[in-house]
Amino acid sequence: IRRPPRSTPKPSSAASDVYKRQQRTIASKIEQTNNATRDRSRDVIAYGLALAHCEGNCEDISVTSLARIVEEVEDAMSEKWKDLGKEYKAKLRQLAFNMKDPKNPDLRRAIAKREIDATTLIDLSSEELGSDERRAANQSIREHAEAEAVRGQRKEASTTAFKCGKCGQRACTFYQLQTRSADEPMTTFVTCVNCENRWRFC
Repeated sequence: IRRPPRSTPKPSSAASDVYKRQQRTIASKIEQTNNATRDRSRDVIAYGLALAHCEGNCEDISVTSLARIVEEVEDAMSEKWKDLGKEYKAKLRQLAFNMKDPKNPDLRRAIAKREIDATTLIDLSSEELGSDERRAANQSIREHAEAEAVRGQRKEASTTAFKCGKCGQRACTFYQLQTRSADEPMTTFVTCVNCENRWRFC
């Protein structure tokens, strides 16, 4: 059975070895915290910056500077989630996923070049961290879901209460949707049965 190709390909074994060597080089410059959880997190973040360095996105930045960025990001995380619990680990997974995404070099470069500071970085949502391609896919999913929701709400009724401004007939169908905030009136969508002219009003 042929399996479909992965949407996000993994790096080749040779490339992965290069990244890991660069990660170890960065890690050798990182100050250890003597906390196993925090030190593992720093290794994970270092891998993302190793990718950026190997991609040529930050060759002008020293390994020592990259190590300082790793420390700043993890320090910000441990300061915000002092218990190093579920939220801390969830943020680490989120960062790791997006920093390792082959289609997201812009994020790695922005972190390596300090275009995003550590405090801002850890407050970014998963979508904000994602690649342009992933954000576009998420937007498409949202639009489809909204269209399906509207379709489920639409209950058309016939009426003679509205007069078509185009043909003057009163044979119309209409439906109503809450398109604004809950304390605002519903929007009425009207279609003329005779000429298919459409209009709406609140």
